Amino acid sequence: IETWIKRGSATQPSLSNQGYAAIFAGGLGNYSLVMLTDGRISYSQVGTSRIDSAKGIADTNWHHVAVTRSADRFQFFIDGTDAGSGPYSPTLTLNTPFAIGSLAQSVAGPGFEPFFGQIDELTVYNRALTSGEISQIFNAYSNGKATGMVSVFVSGAISAPIPLGTAVEYQLLVTNTFSQPINSLHLTHSLPKGWTVATETPSQGSLTNSPGSIRWEIGTLGAGATATLNLSTLPNFGGQALLKAVLEGGPDANLGGSPEVEFTLSVVGQPFKVQLFQAGSGDLRVRFHMVSGKSYELQRSTSLTTDSWSFVGDSHSDSGEADAELFDPLAGDSQYLFYRVVVTDR
Repeated sequence: IETWIKRGSATQPSLSNQGYAAIFAGGLGNYSLVMLTDGRISYSQVGTSRIDSAKGIADTNWHHVAVTRSADRFQFFIDGTDAGSGPYSPTLTLNTPFAIGSLAQSVAGPGFEPFFGQIDELTVYNRALTSGEISQIFNAYSNGKATGMVSVFVSGAISAPIPLGTAVEYQLLVTNTFSQPINSLHLTHSLPKGWTVATETPSQGSLTNSPGSIRWEIGTLGAGATATLNLSTLPNFGGQALLKAVLEGGPDANLGGSPEVEFTLSVVGQPFKVQLFQAGSGDLRVRFHMVSGKSYELQRSTSLTTDSWSFVGDSHSDSGEADAELFDPLAGDSQYLFYRVVVTDR
């Protein structure tokens, strides 16, 4: 049994005459999880016997409490950590109803020993959770019940500067540290504008590419399993580039852990160089280096003091880096003294 509780008073767990407070309880002879007057947690056979935690709660903050039974040994947890354990062998009568926040049946006169405070996300399991699972549920906190603890990480040479035109190789890892499989997982990996994907190899599932993003349909990820996506991407401009991967599940998957990751790559670009030369009489040529994803337009003007530029020619590359050479057939006309190359995204 595990739940979140918030006491309404730091000194009084219940407003009843008995003083102790039922968090989750059946009727006489059945089992119950209660808080004692000193704030400790107790598992009991209602009206018969009990085993108590070694630690308690003495404030009005939210706390996570849990108790597990493995054979005839009980283990208590408060906020994901050990709160005491011991042997206990009750013979339960499992034929009464249960209630949250009170006894299901009155045991002492008219009292149902209601809990004074708030109770959230109470869950009863058909097996004993491990200490790691309870810790993960506690760490999920306000994200809700951790039906899955799935995280996404990135590894590879992403800290050193990347030369422009050099492929960046890295790996996205998705891990499920929960004890149950997680279904209908998919990951969306966003890329900076103009980046291209050279290679992509998933360990499972399928990929769909669209401009600026990769969608990875992972499917079902088993308990304790890791899925990987090996990527090689090509930056087409220099500077700082932000990449992001966001993991999502199906409608029933409430992911804990760290379901998204962001990382920044530093791309070192070479200065853009334009070479102007004359191949023959009246034949002026402009040579420059292109990268894919960009358009290059050669323009000319008679003056730098006006914004009157006319089109000469253009070029682009769809397959990585390439050299371009454009020429002006009117170069012999002395009025055209100025040239520029305008670079835009395609």
